Order: sequence, then structure tokens, then C-alpha cells
Amino acid sequence: MLTTGVWFSSVSSNVLQSVGCTRLRLNTKMVGKLSVWIYNIGFTASLLVGTFYATIANHKALVKATDDDTFNPNQGAILGGGLGIFFGGWILSTALASFLAEDKDLPFTTKLWGIVGWHGADDLRVRANNTVRDVAADGKWVPNTLRSELEALYRHDCYAISFGFLIKYFCYALLLVITIRNILGDAMSEAVKGDKAIVGQLIFATIVLIVAIIAVFPRIMYDPKHSKEIRYFG
Repeated sequence: MLTTGVWFSSVSSNVLQSVGCTRLRLNTKMVGKLSVWIYNIGFTASLLVGTFYATIANHKALVKATDDDTFNPNQGAILGGGLGIFFGGWILSTALASFLAEDKDLPFTTKLWGIVGWHGADDLRVRANNTVRDVAADGKWVPNTLRSELEALYRHDCYAISFGFLIKYFCYALLLVITIRNILGDAMSEAVKGDKAIVGQLIFATIVLIVAIIAVFPRIMYDPKHSKEIRYFG
């Protein structure tokens, strides 16, 4: 349980970083608050449900295989089912968010970027890449343009376009899946029952409480100069 708490803290910090980094107000300005919320909730819910299904189904299959030597668990099918739930829910939430976007005249690609994009990550790339480059000689680095993105791709000191995807999706999803698997593994394990688990459970509950407070009132993590810019969750 203590290990689970550590993993949860890593995921939580990444979630908060992702929410702040993507700057929801810019997404909202492009497609509307309803579309942004539908997409974010749909993505996270699909990931959670798919992970829960795959983890619990795999555990039951392994237990059954232990009790019955003739039973051969199909772990590939279980994993495929979990991935199907995740990708199916992700696609449906994206389609619904696109359909409910406030500006119906937006081109599809612009609307899609407004829903799934990582605007804050590009702001960080602009600052970092223009700091390490010789702007006077090479010109200003501009995100999502062919020349600038190719330069960022081959330069070791620049952030490539994959940076935003890794921050908003890959790291967050990977850590969340690992966390859920640890939580369910501890919950279903006979070795961490009763008094042995109380210390880890208390630490985990404290981490959850702290993260929940920060998620509802993110202004407490900002200095007074920038706190008024945060208009979501509290």
C-alpha cells in the first residue's frame, strides 16, 4: 500500500501538471467548456474502466487457473478487451465533444486540436527552444511549423512535438494504469490484509486528501501574481 501511495502521488502530480500545462481555458475558448469536459472525463473514465476490467479479469483468470489445472487463461484476450474499452471510449468521447463544440463552423482539424491539443506544452517549448537557440541568427522558433519542428527533431537541446503528447497522454496514462494495478493488486492480495496494511492505507489516504484539495483549490499552489488567472476547480 505504501508503494501504491508513492505511485499515486506521481500520477497525481502528473495529472495536475497536465491540467495546468494544457491550459484548459484555451481549449475552452476554441470549442467551449462542455466539449472540453466531455472529452477529458471520457478519456479518463475509459482509461480507468479498461484498466479495472483487464486487471480484475486477469486476476480472476489466474486464480481459476491455480484451482483448475485444465483451465488456460487467455491473457491476450483480456488485455485486448481492456484496450478495446479504452480506445472505444476515447473515440466516442472525442466524437461527442466534436459534435457538441460551440463553433460549428470551425474546420475539423482546428476543432480536433481544440479538444485534444496541448497548448500549454507548446508555450513551454517556445520558451525553452528560443532560449537555447540563437534567435538573432536562426530566427524565432514557432511551434507546429515544418521548419521549426524539423529543427527541434534533430537538435538534442530542443523539445520536439512529441513533448506535449508525452506530458498530456503517455506519462499520465502509463502512471495511472500502474497505480490502478497496484491498488487492485494490494486490495486482492491476502498478504496485505488487516493490521499489516494500516500504515500504508493511512499514507495513501493522506496523499489522496492532499491531491483532492489541490485539485479543487489549485490557487494555493500559485503565487499571488498568477493565482487570479486560474478560473477552474476553485
